[in-house]
Amino acid sequence: MAGAGAMVQGAAASGTTVAQGHQGVSGGRVDFDDGGTYCGGWEDGKAHGAGVCTGPKGQGEYSGSWHFGFEVSGVYTWPSGSFYEGHWQNGKRHGLGLESRGRWLYRGEWTQGFKGSTCCQVRR
Repeated sequence: MAGAGAMVQGAAASGTTVAQGHQGVSGGRVDFDDGGTYCGGWEDGKAHGAGVCTGPKGQGEYSGSWHFGFEVSGVYTWPSGSFYEGHWQNGKRHGLGLESRGRWLYRGEWTQGFKGSTCCQVRR
């Protein structure tokens, strides 16, 4: 799975509304040509701070913290209702996280998008 950061950085924007806030913090909404959106904080032209990014045609949503265009900590939800909640690095799940898919729940370490060996996988 590509991170939502790839959605924010890899798609062309058709419309941008960015408002200057307190202490130089900007925020607004971007509608991408592929149908995805980003709504939240901006710095140096990249998603930064709190924000929500939706994929094209409802392909998923990331809500959480951003650092110059990449996810840091938050929740990615797939259209099926499955989700990953945890930490990210360079657009990939990395660090502690929780993934729920149907009746399966994985809680543990992730390394560059891959589940680690330290985990607790439970069937619900």
